[in-house]
Amino acid sequence: MGRQRLGASTAIKWVLADNEAGPLRATEGAGDVLAGVPQDQPLNIVTIVGNARKGKSFLMNQLTGHDGMFRASANTEPCTAGADLSSIVMSLTDFRRGSGSSSKASGPSPSEPAIVFVDMEGQGDKSTDHDVRLATPFLLVSKVVIYNWMSLPNKHRMLEELEVMVQAADKVSTQNNKGERDFGHLIILMRDVGRAESESDRAEEVRRLVLDSEQAGAGRTKLADRRAMDERNTIRDGLREGFASITIHAMPRPHPDCGDRVVAKAEIDSKFNVSVDQLRDIIAGHLGTPHTFAGKKIAGGTHTHEIVDGLCAAVNSTEDVSPPSVLEAIYIRRAAQAVADALVTFDETLTSVFGDNLVLSTQDIKSAIEGARVYSFEEFGDATKGISDDIAQAHRTALEKQMLPKAEVVLRNQEEKRRELDNKLEAMVHEAKASISKKVGELDIPMEDAALVKKWDELVNSHFEDLENDTKKMVTLDDTIDEDLLAELKWSVSEAKFKELIEGIHEHVQELNRMAIEGKNNALAKEQAEEKAKEFAGKAEALSQDVAKANKRAEQAREAAAQATEQAKRDAAAQIYQAQMTAAMQMQSAHQSSCMPEAQSKGTTRSRSRPAAGKGRVRTFYKGGQFIPGGGHAPKGGGYYWKKV
Repeated sequence: MGRQRLGASTAIKWVLADNEAGPLRATEGAGDVLAGVPQDQPLNIVTIVGNARKGKSFLMNQLTGHDGMFRASANTEPCTAGADLSSIVMSLTDFRRGSGSSSKASGPSPSEPAIVFVDMEGQGDKSTDHDVRLATPFLLVSKVVIYNWMSLPNKHRMLEELEVMVQAADKVSTQNNKGERDFGHLIILMRDVGRAESESDRAEEVRRLVLDSEQAGAGRTKLADRRAMDERNTIRDGLREGFASITIHAMPRPHPDCGDRVVAKAEIDSKFNVSVDQLRDIIAGHLGTPHTFAGKKIAGGTHTHEIVDGLCAAVNSTEDVSPPSVLEAIYIRRAAQAVADALVTFDETLTSVFGDNLVLSTQDIKSAIEGARVYSFEEFGDATKGISDDIAQAHRTALEKQMLPKAEVVLRNQEEKRRELDNKLEAMVHEAKASISKKVGELDIPMEDAALVKKWDELVNSHFEDLENDTKKMVTLDDTIDEDLLAELKWSVSEAKFKELIEGIHEHVQELNRMAIEGKNNALAKEQAEEKAKEFAGKAEALSQDVAKANKRAEQAREAAAQATEQAKRDAAAQIYQAQMTAAMQMQSAHQSSCMPEAQSKGTTRSRSRPAAGKGRVRTFYKGGQFIPGGGHAPKGGGYYWKKV
């Protein structure tokens, strides 16, 4: 990681309070800065505490090799209120060599802790209670705590200020701490040791004054003094019990004549730089291993911020601070957040798989839901690494339960979409049937059976091909047909099934064709009959004409017959008259002959005799073929015969 610039080069407020008695709160900005530290990366904190306006920020800038890490000022007002977090995260390697902005950064090994620095507001400006409350979170999370003292050694004042740490330790519950120290390593830093003094001597002096327990003198000691001594010893005991180790380091002035001003880097005395290097080595010696909280190593920037935030809440709400309880609360919050995030991932994964209109087969839906579950559980597992198994398992169970209704919603939604798709397919099938029915109505029937079969097959094949293509488009994703979904859809019909569905139309068109053929045959018969009738009519007309002609001829014959009858009557009358005349003449002749001699009479030849007219017979005309008197028929042209009257 090297020197990781996570924000501006100035520090950012980590914890603050609106007023002296107000609740502590961790800022989101600090959380954003720390979020750059991976969750598996150990994170050690170096915190400096002490009176205000005593060069804490200046010292931290020198230790890190970065002048702008904390704001240093010679003003009488303190630069830090609350607790400031360095905006630069350093690797332990870079810290060891005091790498500043011009140094080449090197990445730490995966197990090498990252380092951040905290500058707490000066003690003594506000109440002791405020100082204790503010110190408690950072004493618990810091691997190294530097107590900055810039004055002559004074056990009363120094122990009084260090008592804040003891009181903070007293606020920490020892239940379930398994004998572990509450705090990290304490470095008591003696600043601005005079040139005439030895830093080592000053350090030893402070050790005796501050850390060594006082013993009552051989003589009688006043009760008040004895009580004060006991109180100081109690503080000493508390420091030894609370911290993993206590080191005293003395430093010279950065410049002989610095006074209260901020010394420029170029003006810093070399002895001061050497002492800074020594102090850095002491600190680095403690930073090689991760700090622990409630028995768990502190790792990851987000987790570290959660711990500080949880400690602020604990300090605000109770007299005692229980690191295990704080950690458990953090775990519970983190697990709950992991559940919420996993559910979001579950939803987003399902949405990305199914989309707004995508319909999948039942098997694909189950696979997609299971895939989303697995992916979400993996995310949950990553987010809950380091959390106690019982908390993680309880929240995993809760996550699984909360996934069920979401999965059911997807299943119902997919069921509705499949139903909708089936309805569309049903409509398409009916449209195809209607189209076939319409096309059938446009066929030029009647036609031969073979021609009808060909036309029907062409209609069915073309419509089924269109239907099949449209159906496959509805179940195609990324150029791949979902055959499983296709098989599940009720109205995804095969060609054989499609032919079954339109069999009624087929039978209907066959019946229509049969009836049309019969009708055509009837029409042909009718046409033939009409032609026969026309022929018959023609023949009848000809016959009528023949009849008319025959009737005319008959009429003419009747007229001729009548004329012949009249003529015959006239002829008969004439003949009668002639016969009468002849008879008269014969009678006269006979009378004359009787008067003649017999011989003459015998010598005369007589003519052939015939019936005489008027003697019961009349001459009558008989048509051809009529019976005539005496038997037989009259000849074709008819004739006159004697008829008895």
